Amino acid sequence: LLENVDSGDLEGFEAITNQHANYFNAQPLLVQNKAKIEQKVALLALVNRIIGASAVNAEFTFDSLAKFSKVPVARIEILIMKAISLHLISGHMDEVKQTLTVTWVMPKQLTDKEVKQRGDSVDTWSKHIYNVLLDMENEVPELLLEA
Repeated sequence: LLENVDSGDLEGFEAITNQHANYFNAQPLLVQNKAKIEQKVALLALVNRIIGASAVNAEFTFDSLAKFSKVPVARIEILIMKAISLHLISGHMDEVKQTLTVTWVMPKQLTDKEVKQRGDSVDTWSKHIYNVLLDMENEVPELLLEA
């Protein structure tokens, strides 16, 4: 249950609560706060989606965020505003284009899998930068003088 909440897996959370409904329903606080817990899971899904994205691509469509967060598109704007108000993310929304541009995400503890994904991202970025450098050297060699 906690892993599903932490990863923002709303479907997994619902599956576990349905599978173990007798235990879940025996906890009055869980039953009373199920909607709040689901909102927190959706917020974590949103934050995880943003964290998992490439640093080059910090603009997200409302549709893609809604799909990933398992929230109806009509409610994604409210979820984004909630994430901004809680200082989980920083950025701005373009309601006309239906996009969110993220400039900052609150850091979070990463799992081993997430650390590996970030390392792969850095490797990909490093290779891209190296290729750009090679292209620059080929196009305008006099700009890059060796010391």
